[in-house]
Amino acid sequence: MYIQIHLKLIDLTEDLQQVVASSRGAAHDDHCDDSLLVVLQQQQQHIFESLVRNTVTKCGVQEVITDTTSDKNKNKNKNNKNNTTTTIKRTNAVHSEDAQTEEVISSILRYVKIKDRYMAFCSLLLKSFLHHSFSSGGFGDVSSSCNNHLGEETPVCKKRKIHILPRTKEGKPYIVVMKEKDNEKTTTTTSPSLPFNISHQFPFVGAAYLGLDSSNGLHPLHEISNNPWIGLDIVSFDSYNETKHLYSCQDEFLNVFQDYFTAKEWAHIQSAHELGGCRIKEFLLRWSIKEAYTKAIGTGMMTNFCSFESSLYHVGKDDDDDGEEEEEKEECREEVILLSSDEILSKRNGIHFFARIQPMSVDGPNTAIEKKVLEWQIIFVPLFTGNEDEQIMQTTPQPSACACICYPIGSETTFSFKDHYRIEISSFKLSNLIRFH
Repeated sequence: MYIQIHLKLIDLTEDLQQVVASSRGAAHDDHCDDSLLVVLQQQQQHIFESLVRNTVTKCGVQEVITDTTSDKNKNKNKNNKNNTTTTIKRTNAVHSEDAQTEEVISSILRYVKIKDRYMAFCSLLLKSFLHHSFSSGGFGDVSSSCNNHLGEETPVCKKRKIHILPRTKEGKPYIVVMKEKDNEKTTTTTSPSLPFNISHQFPFVGAAYLGLDSSNGLHPLHEISNNPWIGLDIVSFDSYNETKHLYSCQDEFLNVFQDYFTAKEWAHIQSAHELGGCRIKEFLLRWSIKEAYTKAIGTGMMTNFCSFESSLYHVGKDDDDDGEEEEEKEECREEVILLSSDEILSKRNGIHFFARIQPMSVDGPNTAIEKKVLEWQIIFVPLFTGNEDEQIMQTTPQPSACACICYPIGSETTFSFKDHYRIEISSFKLSNLIRFH
């Protein structure tokens, strides 16, 4: 049985470069003294704000709201935990729609740095795109729908509202599959939430979700939707370089985060250099596991990162292998000590590990982590900036970032340890998302 994991990626490098080039053209000067630098930054913000306002205003905004069932059905279905109704809020009040549109625009422009604004805008459109795709695809193969919508040559057939997704009480956005009623304008459903997760660190914005194995359909999407746990975190290997001027040395930077790791995890980070790896990359990769895991369970940074410990083991094959499936073995596996090796970070199609997440005793509240061991799948996908031609010219192209995908495979879930996974990685541009809407 195959579990289809989809990873959609947007690289915003080119978009920012185009804005910078446009701002330079507007300034009519190639010299960057302090005064001109301010003008260029203002021009860049103006170009970006125009893009956001034009897109959001032309498309319009609709809020997806999840309500409980009607009073008539509450008593009848009071024991049904999945008994919810989802509607797309529609209003004829122009002033209300205008206010909502302005609120969405303000939520993007509240960020100071243009990089953060770009990521917020892209994340907004990506979540809306996923909601449209899942809703129209129903329980079918949503991957083909997504790919068709985002094809480079796909013409725009109609305008689509930008959908604002509902969130859990912890703040995690979620999608509920919707089915149109023939005799009503609203859309309702009692289907469970579909598993997806968003992450971004410039220049990448990504979405991971579970879907059908398109070749044989062995894993029905309605089975996958019964398990809403999947987490994604993207880390940039350049993030330390952007902040290292604030620290006297690498040790000072790393020590800031020591309390977020258990003693064993911290020992792995500290020993990375001795094993031929890089301590900064090791720290970032192990941090991404914690982020992806807590995002998967829906608590995020509300969870004490030191309240659980992850141990990773090699299992099966990775997607770069052309051979047959490696037989799963039951004997004890040796723990993977070094994650930042070139061997792991060279797997362009991802490399996966079996992970055991062990709750730890910590001081203070720890309500998010249940006191039991859960078995998870961890997938690392190295990310490269620039086009393929630029990467080929490099002797040994190095990834500039890495995506970490986390989902459970233990007995508590729909999946079993014997399941295999297939990962489909696709890249597109911000302009595709805008054209889609």
